[in-house]
Amino acid sequence: MIEGLQRHWLLRKYVVHEPERFSLFSGIPGGDPDPARREVLESALIDARMADDPARIRLCAYNLAVAALAGDAPEAAAGLLQEIRFSARLAGEELTAPEQLLAAELSRRAGDLEQAAVEAEAVASGPCRPRPGCC
Repeated sequence: MIEGLQRHWLLRKYVVHEPERFSLFSGIPGGDPDPARREVLESALIDARMADDPARIRLCAYNLAVAALAGDAPEAAAGLLQEIRFSARLAGEELTAPEQLLAAELSRRAGDLEQAAVEAEAVASGPCRPRPGCC
C-alpha cells in the first residue's frame, strides 16, 4: 500500500496535469458521429467562448475537432485547430501533446507528410514540463 501511495505522490508531483481529453467517437470507423453528441460538443464550445475561458475553449475545440476527424471533416477540424492555437497564444501557453498530435494528423491527412513528421517529432522531443511549484 505504501508503494502505491509513493507512486501516486510522485505522479502528482512530477507529471503535468492536463484536462482529460476524450473522444466520444473512437469506436466509429470513418462513420459520421451522432448529431446529438456533436451538438453537445458545439454547445460546450459556445459556452466556453461566452465565458471567455481559453482553457475550456481549447478543451472543447479539441474534442470537437476529434469528432470532425471521425466524421471525415478535416476542414472543420483544421478551423478548430486554429482556434486552439489562438486560445493557447492568448493564455501564453504552448500546445499540449494531444493538440500537437491533432495538428500532425491534419497535416498527414492533407498529404503534407514532412510537416506531419515535424509536428509529431515535436511531441516526442518536447521538454519535460513539471507542474508549477514542484521543482
